[in-house]
This record gives sequence, C-alpha cells and structure tokens, in this order.
Amino acid sequence: MKNHLSVLSLLIADRNLDRAEEYIKKVNAPILELEHKKYTGNRIVDIILNDKIEKAHNNNIKFIINAHDIKEGIIQDIDWCAILANILDNAIEACIKVQNDEKWIEMSISQNDCSTIINVTNIYNGEIKISKDKLESTKKNKILHGIGMESVKTAVNKYNGIFEYNWEADIFYIYISLFN
Repeated sequence: MKNHLSVLSLLIADRNLDRAEEYIKKVNAPILELEHKKYTGNRIVDIILNDKIEKAHNNNIKFIINAHDIKEGIIQDIDWCAILANILDNAIEACIKVQNDEKWIEMSISQNDCSTIINVTNIYNGEIKISKDKLESTKKNKILHGIGMESVKTAVNKYNGIFEYNWEADIFYIYISLFN
C-alpha cells in the first residue's frame, strides 16, 4: 500500500489528476470486488446475498453457499427481495437464538430453463410456533412481524411455484421452486 501511496503522491504533485484518479480506481477494484462478491451474476440476488452473508458473519454464523448463474429478468427484483431477504433473515434470526457455537446456514440456488430452485437449511433452537397450520412469528411484537413468510408465499405463487418447509429436532429446511 505504501508504494501505491507514493505513486499517487507523485501523480498529484505533477498535477496529473486524471491519471491519479484512474490509478485509484485500479487499486480499489480488487477491494470492491471482495466487498460485493458475485455469486450468481444476477445483480439483485447478489446484493441480497452479500448483505445477508455479511449479517450472518457479523453474528458468528457460518454461511455455506452453493450458487449458480441466475438470469436477470426471469424473476422480478421485488420478488427476489421478498423471497431471499425474508427466508435468509429468518434463518439468521433462528441461528442467533441458538445457544451453542455451531451456528450455520447452508444455501443452494440454481436455475435451469424451466425453474429456479432455492434450498436453505439452518440450525435453530427447536422452538416452532404453529397457528392455524401456519408458522407463527416467535418475535414479541406480532403486529410488526409475521408477514415475511406470507410475502414469500405470495411471491412464490406468482410463478406457480412450490414453497415447502420442514423441521426436525434442531434443523429447519426450506425448499422453493419457481417456474420460469
């Protein structure tokens, strides 16, 4: 980094500002690439994944992802947000409640000519609330929470998709298939 600063100092001293600006961009490019990793090539999906993976890491949650190319324009951006943001927020919140140090989320996302498949599996504390055959929020303020899964269902239904979830002792599974 010291060498880069020396080069920049000399370029600025010589009033070669255009070249200095270009140099800064080249030095910054690998850093920016690390900050916003491309998992799928779909800008919105990658923005959501980067945000949620960072949130998971900030909460000491291991996030394992197997992602493949996802085309733009097949699934609307607003639906990506409704689906991915909600299921990943729920997975992160479930992991935060786990008392041991083995907090993890596994996710796979792929697309073919017919469908887009999303699988999310995470550890949780074993507490599930069900009301009228629906998952119920475990958060204290029920008025402000609990609509996330309904948003997911609504978005999935737009694509005549499948939204399934299941759980066992301490593992929660979500499977989503959206038909292109």
